[in-house]
Amino acid sequence: GESISSQCHDARGLETVAWSEMLASKQQQKPPSDETIPRHRIRSLYKFVPLTELEALQEELDQVFRAYGARGNILLAPEGINGTLCYPLTDEDDDSDSDVFWDYLSKHPQLGSAATADGEVLRPMQTTVTWSKRQVFYRLKIKRKSEIVTLGLEAPVDPTRLVGQHVAPGPDWDRLIMDPDVLVIDTRNNYEVELGTFENAVNPNTDNFREFPNWVHNTFSPQSKKKTPKAVAMFCTGGIRCEKATSHVLASGLLPEHVPVYHLEGGILSYLLQEQDKAQSKFKGECYVFDQRVAVGTTEDGCVAETELYTACFACRRPQSPDDRTHPDYKEGLSCRYCKDARSDRQKLRFEERQRQIQLLDGDQQHFHDPKEVAPSLLFHNKSNA
Repeated sequence: GESISSQCHDARGLETVAWSEMLASKQQQKPPSDETIPRHRIRSLYKFVPLTELEALQEELDQVFRAYGARGNILLAPEGINGTLCYPLTDEDDDSDSDVFWDYLSKHPQLGSAATADGEVLRPMQTTVTWSKRQVFYRLKIKRKSEIVTLGLEAPVDPTRLVGQHVAPGPDWDRLIMDPDVLVIDTRNNYEVELGTFENAVNPNTDNFREFPNWVHNTFSPQSKKKTPKAVAMFCTGGIRCEKATSHVLASGLLPEHVPVYHLEGGILSYLLQEQDKAQSKFKGECYVFDQRVAVGTTEDGCVAETELYTACFACRRPQSPDDRTHPDYKEGLSCRYCKDARSDRQKLRFEERQRQIQLLDGDQQHFHDPKEVAPSLLFHNKSNA
């Protein structure tokens, strides 16, 4: 389940220790000394796995993630876990994929389980790793939800029992989507598609994932009278939405049984990490991500990195291009031309106060104080002092 990660860093080796030992010793998590080396892992992860006692699991993960200096967004639901975390490298870390943090998650009694209670085999936790010179989240949020990616159906789908076929990023995926008889579907939101997508992909023009089932019905129902594709190929940012989308399409029964349904393993992020030749890439544009980077792309030297072209509107999270930021309706920290009429007076006042605090502190991220977060100096100490 461990996906390929970018090799665009030069970190140096991590001792493999039991998680309990790491918590007890509070080993120093220092960034590399070279200022050009990315200092943080950004790990996107998900797994469809039946979970119980979500409140206890939430509390456990909160304690462990904070002990490791991680920030990000995690969703827990009866169907599994989904989210992205950003946490510091160690000065001895030279393994681009594995670390103590990942060992904890992948071997967790619930999250790392290989089968359901009735013996249904589960796929390993899926993950993709990219790198950053900075922390890309303001705080850690772990929430309990009814779904880890919301379709909002009355009869929920179950990707552990019915799901499309995974296609590895690279030549196999390229051949599949370049076939003119294959229907290629971008399962992301419209504002994500606008930044970049794969060649030949169809945009369902959805504002959120809940709208996707209706698009599926309108596209594949007999009343649509559209030509039946030879195959269907779906993709998304990190793999979870397209995995659940294939489960829904197959469960709907709208496609003939002879039409295979595929999805890109690890999503766009894994593809960008795998296809480092920008000229050969079938993905055109930039990939929207749900953190402070806003958008990532492949650099000329084959790395996946923040493009620094877009910012995000604080109110609606839509990406803002340089042209968007000069639009008369754009007000930094308050609203943009896409959401200027969609906010209540109370929301606008709250956003104004937030922006005022940012300006007073000259953009210092430390003002986003998380009362649960312990200062790194209290979390870790040098091994020489251990």
